[in-house]
Amino acid sequence: MPVSDQNRSGATRRRSGRSNPGWSARGLLLIIEGTLAGIGGVFVATTSLLATAIAAFAALILALTIVTINR
Repeated sequence: MPVSDQNRSGATRRRSGRSNPGWSARGLLLIIEGTLAGIGGVFVATTSLLATAIAAFAALILALTIVTINR
């Protein structure tokens, strides 16, 4: 008897396994490189250590948010 994704009522069953496979090495590398490029860009543009520190903090929060949401 073949296994179907639908039962008699027509409702779809949950499939076993993860629906989101998680982060690949390439995805994490893009997040890290983007963060570092943004921080470096702020320093080059402003030459201000305070602005660079604020950008670094904001980039860290943004990167953690992106990784957490897409987990």
